[in-house]
Amino acid sequence: MERYYPVESHPNSLHYSGILIPASLSHRTTLTTPNHVPVPQGFHPTHQFHSPSHSQNNGHQYPFGFQALPNIRHQTERQIINIGASDVSYYPHEIIGQGSTSIIYKGFFRSIPIAVKRVQPGLVNVYANELKIWEEAARTTQLENVHIVKLFTWIPRLEVDAKMTLYFAMELAKCDLGNRIKTIKQLEQEGNSSYQLEKEKIPGFIHDAAKGLGWLHSSGILHRDIKPENILIFDKAQNPSSSRSDWMAPEALISLRDQEEFYSTKAIDIFSLGMTSHFALTLGIHPFGHSGAFTNMNIIDKNIRPSKIEAPDYAASFLFQWMMEKEPKNRPRIQQVLNHPYFWDWKKSFQFLLDVACCLYDKKADSNIKSLRKKIDQTYLERMLLLQQNPNWKSKISTRRLELLMKRKSNYGRKDYDEESVMMLVELIRDKVMHSGDVVDELLSEEDFGERGSLSKEKYAKFFLTTFPDLVIVLFRILAKEEEQCVDILREEYFLEFKKVH
Repeated sequence: MERYYPVESHPNSLHYSGILIPASLSHRTTLTTPNHVPVPQGFHPTHQFHSPSHSQNNGHQYPFGFQALPNIRHQTERQIINIGASDVSYYPHEIIGQGSTSIIYKGFFRSIPIAVKRVQPGLVNVYANELKIWEEAARTTQLENVHIVKLFTWIPRLEVDAKMTLYFAMELAKCDLGNRIKTIKQLEQEGNSSYQLEKEKIPGFIHDAAKGLGWLHSSGILHRDIKPENILIFDKAQNPSSSRSDWMAPEALISLRDQEEFYSTKAIDIFSLGMTSHFALTLGIHPFGHSGAFTNMNIIDKNIRPSKIEAPDYAASFLFQWMMEKEPKNRPRIQQVLNHPYFWDWKKSFQFLLDVACCLYDKKADSNIKSLRKKIDQTYLERMLLLQQNPNWKSKISTRRLELLMKRKSNYGRKDYDEESVMMLVELIRDKVMHSGDVVDELLSEEDFGERGSLSKEKYAKFFLTTFPDLVIVLFRILAKEEEQCVDILREEYFLEFKKVH
């Protein structure tokens, strides 16, 4: 009862992920229960769709009609079933997925390995919406270059007791996020050297899944079943799994519990993606606990917050907590998820710090700037005290390196950087970039920030981003809520999607 929807791969990654989409989707948002599947007006199960690159089948075109196919042919050696006169075949004993309405087999489209989904006879109407989504996906792929898994073709057939069934010939995925998390966890337990490399790919998988959800939401489609097993990764092996309620949003669980009608929303998808993302980054920890029915109770209870992700993943923790807000209206939109600092690379994160320093430069005779700087310093100080951390940012830098950062190659003296002002930390970061010629030679060594005798922006940036992992997200959250005119230039570059932020 599922189809997959992989999306554009993450930069600098050989792998990418996508979302498995249940057949019980709707272009409408009003549903009686999650299992109710309205059939689009005008749909008939004999309507056939072909992907743009495979619009012909054995020389015949069937854009809107049904043609009865010859009987299925069986081959004896490593049994393979050919579906009529089509180019699709499958191995009946090699099942890679199974649901209440369909079974997915390994197979071939011509000579290409694929996944073949066979719908149980008589249940074609359940897949009416899925066919509509495939049509929309193909149209969008062609016009907007959305990266999705290819549907080679689908084949309607009259089979058992003259009941209609469908065969979907789809590009083959090999792994889901749930299984990948288990693999990474095992690498950690074994002390395998590839553990860290594999874990660093997780944000890319989450971002890819968010892109897939972004396409769905922009097309007016709701998912309603996001969980680790429904995010596929094109790598390694896959194990089938069944749908579980412990990945549902509280409003959906309440409706199921009370057997009431409810309106499915994009916010439900966001909540489920938040739980799935938390599970992925923590290598298998559910944010509401692994305790069966108690997990659902925790999700529903407004007084129980999801567990937080500890340092250094502050940006992830803020984003996932926002996505798992119990009140649907308080959750982010998918575009806010996609543009959140958690998904920024080091270049954008570092540029943000430089832009903040330049826009909020203390020497500008602007009372708004001075007031905002003071507010940022106070907020950061309160955060450090709440976390029981030393508010003196200089204490996080080694004595030798701090002394070298304070020095200038020229004889212009030393600039005083207040150790309890986070804005002065941001100024220090900017000063060395803007006046790189004034950086002392000792800092230009390969062991510090140098590369071939010059300041390496990457080394310099990554040092501060690693030493102060919460700096970008804290500044971002404060400034996203500001209406001051001095933030306008930052708003255009970073905050257009963020009228509110968790």
